Amino acid sequence: PWTTATFTDHFLNTRLWGDAGDGSLGDNTTLVTTRYGVAALSSGGSNGNVHRMFLCPLSAGSLGGVHSADDFDHTWIVAVSSITNCLYRAGFGSSWSATPGDTDPSDAIFFEFDPVDAATWRGITAGGGTRTATALGGGNVAADTFYRLRARRAGSTAYFSVDGGAETAVTANLPITDVVAGAVAKTTTGSQRRLYHDWHTHTVEGIA
Repeated sequence: PWTTATFTDHFLNTRLWGDAGDGSLGDNTTLVTTRYGVAALSSGGSNGNVHRMFLCPLSAGSLGGVHSADDFDHTWIVAVSSITNCLYRAGFGSSWSATPGDTDPSDAIFFEFDPVDAATWRGITAGGGTRTATALGGGNVAADTFYRLRARRAGSTAYFSVDGGAETAVTANLPITDVVAGAVAKTTTGSQRRLYHDWHTHTVEGIA
């Protein structure tokens, strides 16, 4: 039997996960017509608006999801439209609500950029509702610049890196329930904030 599975999406159309096609562009995501293979997740244009996308069904054990006991390795290439009055997240979480506000998934491993808290990407882990935020290398986030965000889990440790730099290891508050891939864009002003997606892949290991 298979013990490893890899899922990749180049965002060439609205059918996510390529042949699997079990994801959704979400409630406010469109393909960028001026750049082939890029999807833009838009926050909405009113203060406090927030939208999400997910890349596989929002249910435990679904195709493309990660069981709590599985090791995984995922890479996401993203850019942000603005570095002010915004919140962006991309990675794995136990839920990606259509209107999550600032509420974290109870269990998660994802990247976050929130200029209120840091000028850099941060690695977020959460287990059973308790969150840990870890500063990452790679320098300050710049608008309209694509970043290669890689996170992997090996046993009781999560590893984060930006643009192929040194990995940052985190052992606190890893997920204890199943998680699925998703993203969030939020604005805290009266104009849109967009999270651009160029490429995503993840490999799940230890499938039983």
